[in-house]
Formats: sequence, structure tokens, C-alpha cells
Amino acid sequence: SAFGTLEIKELEAVDQRKSRIAMDSGKVEFDPVRLLTGRPEILRADFRFDMVDLELAPETEKKKKAAPISIPFSLREASVDLVEGRLRTETGAWILKSVHASAEGWDGQTPREIRIQLGRLDWNGPGQEELATTTQATAKKSKDPAGGDLWELKLTTDVSTVVDLPPWNLVSPCQLMLEGTAAQSGKGDWRVDGLQAVWQGVGGIRLAAKIGGTLAASGEWTAELDLEPTDLQLAGIFLQPRGIQNVYGTVAGRVNLHGGPQKPLGVGVEMNGQTVQLAAAGANWPAQPAALGISSRGEWRDAEGSLNIESLAVNLGRAGQPADFQLSLDRPAVLHLAGNPKAEAAEPASLQWAARGLELAAVAPILIDPTKLKVEGGKLSGSG
Repeated sequence: SAFGTLEIKELEAVDQRKSRIAMDSGKVEFDPVRLLTGRPEILRADFRFDMVDLELAPETEKKKKAAPISIPFSLREASVDLVEGRLRTETGAWILKSVHASAEGWDGQTPREIRIQLGRLDWNGPGQEELATTTQATAKKSKDPAGGDLWELKLTTDVSTVVDLPPWNLVSPCQLMLEGTAAQSGKGDWRVDGLQAVWQGVGGIRLAAKIGGTLAASGEWTAELDLEPTDLQLAGIFLQPRGIQNVYGTVAGRVNLHGGPQKPLGVGVEMNGQTVQLAAAGANWPAQPAALGISSRGEWRDAEGSLNIESLAVNLGRAGQPADFQLSLDRPAVLHLAGNPKAEAAEPASLQWAARGLELAAVAPILIDPTKLKVEGGKLSGSG
């Protein structure tokens, strides 16, 4: 025919790490003319692997060997099938089963599309550690009217089994879904608009957020998370090993993040909760469900080990009633946490707090292991 064909059957490769790749079959169709006249073009490539067993290099070794990846050919269509694969690390192994991946339109002339389907994605760690999931993902590319490329993304992961991986075993089985769009400009900048993330777990608990942000080619990035009203019972599940029976109420709000190379991590938080109440050891705090408000802005400078708090305010209480808990900072301050910890401010700064009717039996388990010290009864009111 006018096209060249290369077929491979039963090829196995083993390296000095004893990593093993066993290919059952491979077929590549290419344009022979392109081999002589310019950049080679592969029209279609199909591969099937019985087993891929790779030992991943430690992070330090990866950095030493890191090098830019360049592909000396163009590819229109490709598919890869994997019966079973293992990615071994120093602490355990990821196990993949029944994997199918396909790509179309990678010649730069037609819309690109990627499809990935994983029958199973499991983790086996030290001892009895185990994580079992099924995952499906798709990515489609089209031209962005504003210029550049527009990607449609969709990911679904079902976690069926978690063993000996606290606290994640408390919220299994669960499902994570991501769906939305991402745009890449001709300069290499990325923009994410309205990426929807939904986590749904035991007891019908649902955690949903809209995610937006940017990633510049220079490395600077921003992220915005709009959290939909979420049942605080999720926090209660994670606190149950500490003796907390439950956390009642809902919370919603926004989190803003920004950073980049050699730049501090900036964080802004605005959260509002309704009918919030903590229950433990037969005690409830606050005595009546209350509204929760959290507002804070600051920056973390990793190189200096310092936290720059621009503003901080926390309020828990019922409308028209004295607050059950308050915390506020009256002016910006810097906390140096590396070396000899100290606090600084352009002018004297006060961190003010007040608590009313604080049920010690309900709050103490969060701070003190109840197996070492059990608190029964007692209320605390104070300010400072």
C-alpha cells in the first residue's frame, strides 16, 4: 500500500532495576514519504501490553536525570491497552488493571481528543494498606474563539475500598467528579473557568466547589474555590477517632490562592456557616446552633519561614446574643516561625479572643487524646 506498516509481537524488555515491560503486540502505520522529505508522521499506532512493572526512581534521582522531552514525529491516532501494570515506589505500589487509552487528532490539523479508562487503580502499601478505585477520564481539544486551544475535561473516580489508611477509610466508599474547561493561549498561559468538582461519600455527604484560576508560562498562578453549602458532618467523620460524635451545620464560602516561583503563597478565606454545633461526650457546644463567620488574608514565605497575617476574624454566635467565641487581629502582623519564633508589627498588634460557656468535654478531645486524658463536664468563659 501507499503506507508503511511495522508490526511487533511478544517483545519484552527488562532493565537493571528489574523493571519489566512485556508487549503482546504493536502495530504502527506511517507515511514513508515523510521519512525522507521532512518530519516523520505516524498515521496510527496501536499497542497492547500484558504487563508493565516499573520501579519509579526516588525524587532526588529524578531531578538529576530530568531533561526536556521532545517527540521527533507527528502522530494522528494512537491507542494503548494494558492488561496489568505496576508502578513501584519505596513505600508501596500502584496497580493498574484493564487500562485503555486512545488519542486522536494529534497531527495539529484536527481536534485533539484523549480518552482514558481504568478498570482498576489500586494502591498497596506497607502492612495491610490498600486503596481500590475505578477511574474514567476524557479530554477534548478545540480552537478557542479568543485564540489558542480550548480543552474540555471530565474525570470520574469511584473509591470502593480503603484499608488501613486513616482517616480516608472513614469516608469510603466515595466518588470524585471533575468537569469543566481549560484554555491555553498561544503564549503557553493556562486559564481554568468554572471547573466543577464534586465529592460524594458515605451517608450522602456532598462536597462541591467551582474552581477557577490561571497558570502563566512564567510559573505564576492563581486559584479561586467557591465552596457550595456543605454538611459539616464530613468534618465530624474525621474527628470521630478523637471522640467527637458529630459536627452539625453547613458551611460555604470562597478561598483565593496565588503564588509563583520565588513568590510567597497568598491565601484569602471567607467562610460562613449556619446552625453550627459540636457534639461530644454528651455535651453540645454552643448550647444552641449558631452562625459561624471566618475571614482571613495572609501570605506564607517559605524561604523565611514567616507568616504575614493581614487580617483575621472569627465569630461564632447567634444573632442578637453575645458571641460564643470570637477571635480577631486588630492590625497586620508577621510571625517568624523559623529559628527563634517571634512576632512583629509596624505598630503594636493585639490578638483578641473571647469564649462564653465553652463546653470543655466537647472541645478537649480535639486538642487532647481522650485515651490519655478524659475530660468530663466543665464550662469555660473568658477573654484576653
